[in-house]
Amino acid sequence: MSTQLSDLLTEAFPAWDQLVPDCWVRQAIAGDQADFSDAIAEVDRCQQRESLIRRLRAEHPSREHDEQHDERLRDVFTEAEALAWAATIAKLGCASFQFQEGAPDLRIHSDWWIEAKTIHPSKEEEDFVRAAIKRGGGFIMRGPEQLHPPHPGLQNKFDSALSDAMGKWGRQQSGELPGELIVFINLLGLDFGTSPAESVLPGVEDWAQKQEEETGARIVVCFNYCWQEPFCSSF
Repeated sequence: MSTQLSDLLTEAFPAWDQLVPDCWVRQAIAGDQADFSDAIAEVDRCQQRESLIRRLRAEHPSREHDEQHDERLRDVFTEAEALAWAATIAKLGCASFQFQEGAPDLRIHSDWWIEAKTIHPSKEEEDFVRAAIKRGGGFIMRGPEQLHPPHPGLQNKFDSALSDAMGKWGRQQSGELPGELIVFINLLGLDFGTSPAESVLPGVEDWAQKQEEETGARIVVCFNYCWQEPFCSSF
C-alpha cells in the first residue's frame, strides 16, 4: 500500500522513474517513504493539494537534476507543515498557498500571513554528510566528540529568515485588512557535536521572545519537522 508522500509525489512527477537514481523524489516514491503524512493529510483537508503540487513542481524542475532541487523541494514541506500547524495546533483555520510575487507563503483569510522558513545545518556539515553517505552506502559512522557551541552562522540564519519574512509582509500592508504575520521556522538539525538542549534551543527561545517584542510578528520554531510540538511558540 502506497503512502501519502509517494502518492503525492507520483501525482506531482508522473515521470518519476526517469529521474536519476539518487534523486530524492525517485527514492521516496520507490521506497514508499512515509514522511510528512500528517501534514499532507491536513493540506488535503484544507483543499490545498493542487497548490502544494504546484509548489513542488516549481522547486524541482524536470531538467538536469541538481541536489539543490531536492533540498528546495523538501523545504516546501515546511510550508505544508506550517499550514498543518496553523489548522490543528494553533486552530487559526485553513491557510491557502500564495503565489503572488514577494508575498509570504500562506494566508489565512484576512487575519494572518505565514512565512515558512527552513534553517539548515552549516554548509560544512551538509557537505560532510553527503560525502559520508556516498562513501558508506547510506551509513554515517562517527566517533565521540566533545560538545561545542552552535556554528557562528546559526544566529545570522535566524536573523536573515525573520528579516526576509518582515520584508514580504511589509509589502502587503498597503491593502485593506493586511493581517498579522507568523514566521514559522523549521530548524532542520544541527551540526554534529552541538548540544541542542544546552546551547541552542534556549537561545532560540530568547531570540524569538525579543524579536516578537521588537517586530510585532509571532514566531514559531520547531525542530526537525516536529510541527505538532514546536519548542518555541506563543500560541
